[in-house]
Formats: sequence, C-alpha cells, structure tokens
Amino acid sequence: GFLVDWAQVPVAGPEALAGADGFVVVDTAQVQRCNVGPDTANDWIGGRTVVNIDHHQTNTRFGQVNWVAPEATSSAELVYHAIRAGGRTLDGVSEMGFEFIQGG
Repeated sequence: GFLVDWAQVPVAGPEALAGADGFVVVDTAQVQRCNVGPDTANDWIGGRTVVNIDHHQTNTRFGQVNWVAPEATSSAELVYHAIRAGGRTLDGVSEMGFEFIQGG
C-alpha cells in the first residue's frame, strides 16, 4: 500500500518468515494488509498460529486467536492491557517501545 511505500517499511520475505513458529499481528484488519512480500502473499501463514490483536470493527478475524475490541481506543491500548495482564510493568521499556505502546 501507499503508506508502506511512503514509509519505506521493510517487507518480510520467505527467508524472514521461515523460522517462525507463529505470528502476532497488531492493528491490521485483514490478512491481505499484513506486510509480507509478493513471494509469500498467499501462503505466509503456512499452518502456523496467528494471534490477531486489533481495535477495528471491520477486522475479518483471520487469526486462530482473535482479540478484536472495537471499544478500545487503539490496538496499542490492547497491547498495554496484555502486558499488564501478564504481570509486567512498563519499567525498563525502551523509548521506541514506549512510543509503540502509546500508539505513536
């Protein structure tokens, strides 16, 4: 999409995905919007588990585990709740990690 092109976001190819046991996809309403290259666009999941965390009402619930909460202000809010539910704090989170959790 144009935002990925504009931001020059690296695209995951087959070699980057090969060793994964599963995937956590955040803030993505459709599997087609996942940032994988054209060589893997149709088969990147390969039978592995996908955890889908999103706040968009239009989410197609493409994961094997779907946490879709349209009442949330952002997917970052859901990630924050997951961190806290796991008994963790934000102490020691890097500046970049903190910006992610804020949705920045």
